[in-house]
Amino acid sequence: MRPREGPPQNGWRALALDQPNRRQAIGRLGAAPCGKSARPSLCFKARQTLLAGLFNAPWEHFPLAGQDENGGIMKTALDSRLSWTYIYHEPVESFNLCDRIYLRKIEAAIELTSPPRDFIPLAASFIIKEAEALGVLAQSLDNRLNEAVSLLLATPGRLAVTGMGKSGHVARKVAATFSSTGTPSFFIHPAEARHGDLGMLQAGRDALLAYSNSGETIELTELLQYCVRSRIAVIGVTAKADSLLGRHADLILTLPSIEEACPLGCAPTTSTTMMLALGDALALSLLEARGFTMEDFRLYHPGGKLGAKLLSVGDLMRPEPELPLVGPRDHMAQALLVMTGKRLGCLGVVEDHKLLGMITDGDLRRHMGPGLMEAPCSEIMTKNPVTFTSGTLAAKALAIMQVKGITNAFVVDDLKPVGAVHIHDIIKAGVT
Repeated sequence: MRPREGPPQNGWRALALDQPNRRQAIGRLGAAPCGKSARPSLCFKARQTLLAGLFNAPWEHFPLAGQDENGGIMKTALDSRLSWTYIYHEPVESFNLCDRIYLRKIEAAIELTSPPRDFIPLAASFIIKEAEALGVLAQSLDNRLNEAVSLLLATPGRLAVTGMGKSGHVARKVAATFSSTGTPSFFIHPAEARHGDLGMLQAGRDALLAYSNSGETIELTELLQYCVRSRIAVIGVTAKADSLLGRHADLILTLPSIEEACPLGCAPTTSTTMMLALGDALALSLLEARGFTMEDFRLYHPGGKLGAKLLSVGDLMRPEPELPLVGPRDHMAQALLVMTGKRLGCLGVVEDHKLLGMITDGDLRRHMGPGLMEAPCSEIMTKNPVTFTSGTLAAKALAIMQVKGITNAFVVDDLKPVGAVHIHDIIKAGVT
């Protein structure tokens, strides 16, 4: 049960502790402070008094009970009807700092014994506030977004992204998103810029995307002035168009004026969410404008799960010299030697460099008999087998092979075999 204030008793403050939680609370208290900086009279008696309440014993039974140096008496009383122990002491305002800190620790120890509070509704309300802010942001977009995209498309150099504090953290992420989607970009710290990092910017070639909710971030001043002198286009993202950033920027993307989701109204929450979303929107608009493809994306993401997801069949296939290929009139006795030597578990039947069919272990089992070794490959092969191009995503090829129940497939270019892929090679590469 959550601790609560007891009824006022002659102006004294009362802390209440539910009896079933007493022993749990005292186990969390630890030792009382006893260093030179602590005034032992009240601090020790505060702990002693809590002990009395926890174990339902008269406070006189504990050492260090009595009066403090100001004449105030620490005491406890048990209200048997409500099963609460009240810990009375004189008004907190009369305690020194050490006393107040320790008494707060006692209250915290009591709070630790309370059942956990359900924060889900509260957390959900914060998320809803930020989601609603994104809706307002989407509705507020105007032709300035088109102008920003056009400006960045026309930039011959790179895009620098900057911001201070929480806006700086957003700027780092946005710069990474731009870089991975076809717009070369980097983060420049506004405070470090004045100590030499301005040299990262190319005069007359680069552009700057600057984040500042207030628009008055003092660390941006010299960076913005340098951009003006060096003919570096500046796009500002701020809630205050009439600000330091607004006056120096060539183009302003204004954030809607919406209160932060933070209950104190202080921590950047709603504003940084809108900044991040607007940065992503710019990056993805440029992706579309540049015709950035999945293949381009894969080039920038060769590692990890994402890299495996973007692998193509051409990245994993066995090359042409390793292919087990035979002609349609070759006897199976000869074909099996080729199949065994190439160790792929299949054969490609080709004529005039075109793939006619495929022979697998399953085909051999279906045609097992006395005349198998003398049979021509054209009689054993499966016509029109499953094939892939080198650009087929490995994940797509894996899905098809699993549905078809096959383990091998040839990779063709206009029906000419250029490789072969085994399902084990795809799985080994981490594709799922």
